[in-house]
This record gives sequence, structure tokens and C-alpha cells, in this order.
Amino acid sequence: MLDKYKDKKKLIYEHVFFRLKQLLSLYRIDFDYLDIILSNTTDPATMTYFNSLFERASSKENQFDEYNLQKEYISETLFLRDLIELHSFNSDLIILTTPKYNEEINILFMCWIETISRGLPPCIIINGSTEPVITVNA
Repeated sequence: MLDKYKDKKKLIYEHVFFRLKQLLSLYRIDFDYLDIILSNTTDPATMTYFNSLFERASSKENQFDEYNLQKEYISETLFLRDLIELHSFNSDLIILTTPKYNEEINILFMCWIETISRGLPPCIIINGSTEPVITVNA
């Protein structure tokens, strides 16, 4: 059973790796190294920052309802901030694709973007894609 899981994970990794290479080649971005990081543990400091930012920015009760509905998803995706900081802090440019969201840009989404990009080198944020995060050294 464990071997099946490892094989499936390896196939997913190889597929994502191949797609990223294709995407970079499509935009004629030269790269020497490409790595895919499989992790999803959010640093408590990042989560605390997000929560405090959201509490200060949000004044509507329905925003808190939406937050409670998406709390698990938010904590699962905020680990990206820690990974970007760890692996891309010295980059000249970081290109991020964000998850799809509701048609209306809301406080929750803006707090998420602020938390992800806080203190990083210049970022290009592409909205509404399900592609993995890409870091480019220009």
C-alpha cells in the first residue's frame, strides 16, 4: 500500500515538473534549476499575522462567516509564504499564481495576498489560475 502511495506521489511530481518546464519554455524563460516542493505546514507566525490583519481590516460580520468557511483552506495555502521566503528570497522577481476566488475581490482575499507577498522581492501576481507557484531569477 505504501509503495502505491509513493508511486502515485512520484507520478504527480513528475507531471507537475514537466508542466512547469513547458510553461517556462513557452514564455522563453531560461532556467538552470527547477524544483517542486511538497510541503504544507504553515508557520504559526504567518497564521497569526494573517489573523491579525484580517481582524483589523474586516468590519462586516459576513466577512467572518466567509473566513470561518474557508479557514482550513487558508491555513493550507499560507504555507506558500514560508516556502517562497525560504527558497526565493534572493530572487529578482517572483511570479505567483493565486487560487481562483469569488468574482468579487473581498477583504479575505486581499489579506491572503498581503500575507503571501509581505517582505518579499518584487512579485507579479497572476489571478485565477490553478498552476503551481513559479519562482524566476531574472
